[in-house]
Amino acid sequence: SGEGGAAPAAMFSWLLGSGQAIPYDIGPEVEGYNGRTIWKLFTGKDKKDGAPVSIFACRLTSERSDEEKAAARNALKRFKTIKHPYVLRYIDGLEAEDAKGGNTVYVVTEPVTPLELVLQDGAPPEAATAWGLR
Repeated sequence: SGEGGAAPAAMFSWLLGSGQAIPYDIGPEVEGYNGRTIWKLFTGKDKKDGAPVSIFACRLTSERSDEEKAAARNALKRFKTIKHPYVLRYIDGLEAEDAKGGNTVYVVTEPVTPLELVLQDGAPPEAATAWGLR
């Protein structure tokens, strides 16, 4: 429905289709993450309270294999059931029609920074070193 978001609507028009709207403002794509998985990662905010979130989005285009489409749908289904203090916290998710007539799977989580980006910023935090991430 193209309602106001943190990013220009045209830039994310495939995310803001005419189908079911997600109740989050979608911000910029996280650089360095794109192309490594079937998911694109965006920063975002909850429209109700402004809380920061991360939004994983996977467009189910005709270029995607059946296995990739099944993996995205399965990830959404499974993520809803995982509740553990040391696993990324699931907040919301859905599959919705996008502006181009296809579907997009969204998984909304607590804010996350890909490990590679953390490690690029210099020396890893002490806790990361304790876990053997150097």
